[in-house]
Amino acid sequence: MSEAARQPIDGRIHVPIPASLRSLVTLEKYPVVRASSGGAATFHCSPLRILPNANGSNANHTTVLWALNRKTLAALNSDGLRYNYTASADISQTVDWTAASSTLTIRKVTWASRGLVACMQECEANPEFDFCSLQYFRFHVVPTANELFVAPLMHNVTVAPFEEARFRCNTSLVAPTNWFHIRMGFIWRFNAQWLAAPQAHALEPFVGPVTTPPHVPPPLRDVHRMPGETLAEYSVFNNGTDGGHFSSTLVIPRVQLQTPTPARVECWVQPDHQREVWLRQAAYLHVLPRL
Repeated sequence: MSEAARQPIDGRIHVPIPASLRSLVTLEKYPVVRASSGGAATFHCSPLRILPNANGSNANHTTVLWALNRKTLAALNSDGLRYNYTASADISQTVDWTAASSTLTIRKVTWASRGLVACMQECEANPEFDFCSLQYFRFHVVPTANELFVAPLMHNVTVAPFEEARFRCNTSLVAPTNWFHIRMGFIWRFNAQWLAAPQAHALEPFVGPVTTPPHVPPPLRDVHRMPGETLAEYSVFNNGTDGGHFSSTLVIPRVQLQTPTPARVECWVQPDHQREVWLRQAAYLHVLPRL
């Protein structure tokens, strides 16, 4: 865990948790397509409802349409007419009428590209006005830190001994998240100490329950700490009420550090609850010398 934190890949921390210890996850109802921000994603939809005749021509005029979060992206009809409905997305669509399948590719995806992708075709009953859904996909995008963390970013805190210190970790994910994710996870670290982890996560047994009033955390098995590197007491509060954005706050009610400051405080965020890939922002706690 600590080695993964020291050597992130493309700014993302890949946590090496064995499959037997991974977080409990909710099974997705639809197939999942994943991509990292800046990359590409491809969706395959089949079978189409209307198949070609033996000579390769289509039995009836029909249109295949793709939508993201109920907004049309592109359409292609059997006469070869192509429509792109957004100039902000780098997209392409193909239809193989022989194989009765359609493919959509989205390039240069962003964090805002995530959501529910639908493959649709003109309905047989009323083809000129209605489209019927053929297949849905849940599209997960791993964001960059700049996309995930929003202002005010976590900043350094300076306090006098025995004063309260607060660190707030704000994200761009807005509740409710039914289109995008089931939940979002937070991890807090203080120097080499794990303070908090998501419910049912593999780290949770090591950090213990977060309670109010604050508690003394148990030792970790995979970290060799020097005396005085731990926090005596703290609380962590997760919420999605501040403007609907998910955030987490670390509260140290009475700073009593034995080691020289600054102390490094890290907030890790797991944007995709089914993958142990985390993004991190950090700040430092400074304690003024006693007079």
